[in-house]
Amino acid sequence: MRRKVIKQGHNTLTVTLPRKWCDTQNLEGGDELDIEEDGNTLQFSIKPKKSRTSVKIDISNLDRASIMYSIRNAYREGYDQIEITFENTSTIHHRTLVEGSVLAAIHYEVRNLVGFEVIDQLKNSCILKDISAPTSEEFDTVLRRIFLLLITGAEELVEGMKNKDKATVNSTLEKHDTITKFASYCLRMINKGIKIKYKHTELVYHIIASLDKLADVLKYTARAYDKFGNGLGKQAETIALKIVHSLRFYYELFYQCKSAKVHELTKNRDEVIRAVSNDYQNLKKEEILIITNLEQILEIIADLIVARMGLS
Repeated sequence: MRRKVIKQGHNTLTVTLPRKWCDTQNLEGGDELDIEEDGNTLQFSIKPKKSRTSVKIDISNLDRASIMYSIRNAYREGYDQIEITFENTSTIHHRTLVEGSVLAAIHYEVRNLVGFEVIDQLKNSCILKDISAPTSEEFDTVLRRIFLLLITGAEELVEGMKNKDKATVNSTLEKHDTITKFASYCLRMINKGIKIKYKHTELVYHIIASLDKLADVLKYTARAYDKFGNGLGKQAETIALKIVHSLRFYYELFYQCKSAKVHELTKNRDEVIRAVSNDYQNLKKEEILIITNLEQILEIIADLIVARMGLS
């Protein structure tokens, strides 16, 4: 895009910023930008805003999942204190159709928020507070940990389904919660303006949020197997392994962005699509359900390839 330089007064030149970009970056009048000169190029970066201190959220009449999402969103946004109020003391868990305590749902979510604790609690309210001090070094360590948990979780999931080992399959659910905890922590650090080594923080944010979605795919696949699965045949196992191996390929691409690794990922994706098409008639209904769930991994990673190339 082009912008016209506007002369104001004798010595001042101004240029407007794209409205869409400003909205995406949450820029407002009075905010400051850092500017670096590089030859005939000017690089703009957003100066971190002051830490968001406190937010109040009313979770009255929300179901269990919505309560957790509301708290998680406030945490990821970077607030240091979350004041929660609610009218009813019980809430419905739509997946199980069981009613439970609102406070129990809050405490469950807090266990997945790194650095947060419940510091005050009454019958119809509670206060959550950040008692940690996140650093850029932690960001790199936690991000790598997310990748490794995804890879091992996916490989163990396929191994468990192959061996009809439901204990191994269900361990994926535990890894999902840990991945979501770490992803929320990284997203929170970005929103709080913690300095990280990547210039395009919006792309890093998108990648991490997508890694969280990949963990969801594994979780729902494990649940589907627990309900309908009865082992995987050789053909289904081969396809499933090729799908989850794409997670390891992307991990390698993220830390060493080379065209050969992009080629490896796209080739693997097309081989899986071809294998599903060729073997579809030979797969059991339960196996088709599992493979269909896992195929979402390929589509998410296809999007993440572009995002990673944008970081280079």
